[in-house]
Amino acid sequence: MYQLRKDYILDKWVIVSSVRGKRPVQFQKEESSLKAKDCVFCPGNEDKTPSENFRFEEKGKWTIRCFPNKFPAVGGSTFPKNKEKFFQAEPAFGYHEVIVDTREHDMQLHEKNITHLYNLINVWINRILYYRKKSRITYVQVFKNHLKEAGTSIFHSHCQLVASSHIEKLVYEKAIAINKYKRKYKKCPYCDIIKLEKKKKSRIAFENKSFTAICPFASFYGHHVEIYSNRCIKYIWELNESEKKDLAHILKKVISKLGKNNVPYNLVIANGIKLKPFHFHINVAPREFKEGGFEIGTGVLINSVTPENSAAWYKSK
Repeated sequence: MYQLRKDYILDKWVIVSSVRGKRPVQFQKEESSLKAKDCVFCPGNEDKTPSENFRFEEKGKWTIRCFPNKFPAVGGSTFPKNKEKFFQAEPAFGYHEVIVDTREHDMQLHEKNITHLYNLINVWINRILYYRKKSRITYVQVFKNHLKEAGTSIFHSHCQLVASSHIEKLVYEKAIAINKYKRKYKKCPYCDIIKLEKKKKSRIAFENKSFTAICPFASFYGHHVEIYSNRCIKYIWELNESEKKDLAHILKKVISKLGKNNVPYNLVIANGIKLKPFHFHINVAPREFKEGGFEIGTGVLINSVTPENSAAWYKSK
């Protein structure tokens, strides 16, 4: 069953997928004890995963491999819509894909070189464009969960893609807010934010010709960073070759700092939606601090690390 269920009174939706509960969990209290020969994501075990959708090869060997998630969050559900008072639900239709982003079992993404990250960015673009053309799909989300505290259940490094018939509320709200600002001021709010943050400098983690990594003024988490394209584009596939290389460089700096310090994180690619303005960015949210009762009860997050200190931490050796 793949179903979207609405909160009783709030405009918030949750995906209910009983299949996800059957996922294998490879982590013990410390680290995975699973050997490469037994890992379904490792070379030699390709027959243990669903049939490939796509692969990137170098010297006759795959380095990035894509296939359907065996335990998807969304699917070809025919569950009927339910508009009953307080019990609104609809099918969670879509596609869920695994992107194995490293060939090596014991190597994490931050340990790979710039060229590999550049190749991965191209794979992300390929897969997003592929699913975007599918019937009934309104949004394609690519994300990465690093370490078990960030939600991953498989030790071998990988990303995921969810192409859904449903646009998540946060994505939609961002698009609406950008549109409202543009109507009032005739320009993109994030372009203005990037300019202002560059002047202040205190919340800039890294920057290069094409991208600026900012620890947001109202960061959700400690060491939270958002990587913004300096050019105002809506989608990741609008990046030119030079910009993709710059993205690989700045992404390497961010995830290397987190990886070397064993910090769990969620990496999310933020693309725009049809008919609404947007500004492409990548959201990297460390999950080293857990939410407590206040956060759960109010929906207001408490960040114990100032964005200014976060930026300084990224830049430190």
